[in-house]
Amino acid sequence: MYAAGGKIHSIFLAMGEYDLVTISEMLNGEACATLMPALGAQDNIRTKTMKAFTEDESISILGNLPG
Repeated sequence: MYAAGGKIHSIFLAMGEYDLVTISEMLNGEACATLMPALGAQDNIRTKTMKAFTEDESISILGNLPG
């Protein structure tokens, strides 16, 4: 559990543009926005954040599309 409020689900070593990929869950956007600059301030890593949706959330989003 992060002090900002979240947890790590998986960590993967990667080849290519990224050396490490972490799947984590934060309590909300504010918690994520607090953690990312703190990590970047260490000046030895760069972060890239991506919002992902669960299957149920995806079905709901797609169900709202017109047509």
